[in-house]
Amino acid sequence: MRRRREDASSLELLLDTMCNTFGGVMFIAISLVVVISMVRSASRALEENAPRKLEQLQQELARLEREAAESRESVEQRRELAGLLAAGPMREELEMLAAQEAQVRRLTDRKLAQEAKSAVLRADAAVRREALAKLRPEIDGLEAKRNAAEAARRELEQKLEIIRANLDSSPAGTLHFKVLRQSSRIPWFLVVRNGRVWRVGPGKRDGRDVPEPDVEFTVSGTVVSCTLKPGAGVPTLADGKISPELRRILDAVPGNRVPEFWVDPDSAKEFFTVREQLKQEKVMHGWGPALAGDRFEYHITTQATHEY
Repeated sequence: MRRRREDASSLELLLDTMCNTFGGVMFIAISLVVVISMVRSASRALEENAPRKLEQLQQELARLEREAAESRESVEQRRELAGLLAAGPMREELEMLAAQEAQVRRLTDRKLAQEAKSAVLRADAAVRREALAKLRPEIDGLEAKRNAAEAARRELEQKLEIIRANLDSSPAGTLHFKVLRQSSRIPWFLVVRNGRVWRVGPGKRDGRDVPEPDVEFTVSGTVVSCTLKPGAGVPTLADGKISPELRRILDAVPGNRVPEFWVDPDSAKEFFTVREQLKQEKVMHGWGPALAGDRFEYHITTQATHEY
């Protein structure tokens, strides 16, 4: 009897061990199936989303490249304008060039950041290294252009020092002005001559745009020819400032117009005082040299972009 009980106990232990082993194997198999299914789902989702994210980043890179090109073009234009100036205050030009240079630097940094994000989406480290190698010439080119902009800024600073040293020797009647910015607002003309200012306009009379009473005029097609009336006009300055009469004229300029002065060479010094005061008051205005004689012309147009 004792022998039978020992055999039955051994058989029960064997069956219990086999059951536990089988249960463990099944648990491991089920866990492997679940893990493999999750890995495949994650890989499939990554493969589906990666092209779309890559395309979005490429579009963003293209937009940043366009902005960088526009900024570089604007820097070149301002540098050429500064080179054309014979003398005069250059601090504003330098500040504008420095701002453009900073904008190019920011765009370059943003482009590099986007390129880095795009590289991270590559499958492995080898692909990322290859992508960075392809982008390296362009990055080096941007760095070279930034260095060129820095060299141009230093060159302008040297020119500024020369201009400051020679500023006192500039002729009294020389004008040293610059273009401020573009605008679609239509000019409202004034003529500066012999210490007086004539209104040209045009103004509204009988529903038409016609010159002001300070001038006589004829119209041929789209060209309006004006002649200054003797004895008309108002004083340009009073006590070294804009005269009250000219101030009233400027205050009466329509809101959709910008005062634009035609300056005779003999009035350059006076107009310089007027312009500096208008700049301090942040009044948008334009100017141009007047032709010889008492006759002035302008064209009638409804679509144009003017620079002031």
